Amino acid sequence: MHHTSGLRDQWGLFVLSGEDFQDHLKQRSILSIARAQTALNFDPGAEYVNQPGVREKLRPSGRRYLVVGPDKVRLSSADSLAARRDVALDSVIEPHEDGVATCLLRAGPGLAFTGPDPSAGGGQYWLVLRGSAVYEGVDYIRNSLAWISCTEKAPAMTAGTGGVEIAVLQFPRALTSRTGYASAA
Repeated sequence: MHHTSGLRDQWGLFVLSGEDFQDHLKQRSILSIARAQTALNFDPGAEYVNQPGVREKLRPSGRRYLVVGPDKVRLSSADSLAARRDVALDSVIEPHEDGVATCLLRAGPGLAFTGPDPSAGGGQYWLVLRGSAVYEGVDYIRNSLAWISCTEKAPAMTAGTGGVEIAVLQFPRALTSRTGYASAA
């Protein structure tokens, strides 16, 4: 799903309002400017690219749209996750030449795990989808999001008491003018 509000960002609105950056900014000033806008930068709303007719509306661009069916991202029930006795890394989007990839990391209760190497791409977001995990004494519960730079090692974590399922969303490596996509470190 792609969702955007269409609202202009606060700095663009600030400039459009005629205010001077030398003035001190207050949240109520930004909110007042945002409420006064009469147009949006783009059409707001969600586009579900797996719905009929939506793919046909996508125009060629420098962006990629990778659509994955629901069969690739089924989460475990709480009971089956709690009964799990292993760690698995299920591919959702196979790695592309530029490093883009997505996988679902699943670990049973109390199991230690490490995800894929972030240097294979341009860094990763780890999103806890179900259960919890512990990293350096901190509990990462459902909907916790962490950024792992491509220069860092994948974190070594331990699944919580009910197990954990984490979406690992890997970004592309940087495009360079001389070599195309940067090589994996």
